[in-house]
Amino acid sequence: MLSGSRHTVHELDPPFIPKTIEYIRDIATRPDLQHLKIVGICFGHQIVSMAMGGTSERGQNGWEMGVYGCTVTPEGRDMFPNFGDHRPNPDKLFIQQMHRDQVPAPPPGFVTCLKTEKYPVQAMVKYHDSSKVPHIFTIQGHPEFVPELVDTMVEVRAENGVIDEATATEARRRVWGKDKQGGEGLGCVGWSVWRMILSGSP
Repeated sequence: MLSGSRHTVHELDPPFIPKTIEYIRDIATRPDLQHLKIVGICFGHQIVSMAMGGTSERGQNGWEMGVYGCTVTPEGRDMFPNFGDHRPNPDKLFIQQMHRDQVPAPPPGFVTCLKTEKYPVQAMVKYHDSSKVPHIFTIQGHPEFVPELVDTMVEVRAENGVIDEATATEARRRVWGKDKQGGEGLGCVGWSVWRMILSGSP
């Protein structure tokens, strides 16, 4: 599992970034390691894209910070089988975000699971061959973040000049989400990641 980071993947600096890209490429493609699952979160999402023949770049639509509704694709419904239709909005999954870099298109062999109006690849999955058994799953958002953490990060980044006041104000508005629970990452996404890890290989 590759976590988030304050570093930018596509700048390939510091030196651990290209080494990590090569490491992930190796374990993702070696025939004797296909039983291993790979999960990428935010920075990890971008690392996996670079490792698997895709790209990462600075997004042109600015920051996404706080809870955003991600549209679930048909492939996303396969990845999130507990998503269900008994929801106020059956096409959206609400996830905490903290990024402005993006993966503009999925690498070869991957399918997009989630997207937002700002950025088209919010989550992606690569299955084992033609099966529906997931091998690699990545997500641009932060299913592991709770609102209090995001709120602190917004304030620190605003104080340090990383984000401007307009961005900070919008982020503060979104931190708790419409459900006042901070999104659905710990439930829906977390459950699906555990399911993937325990699913074995074909």
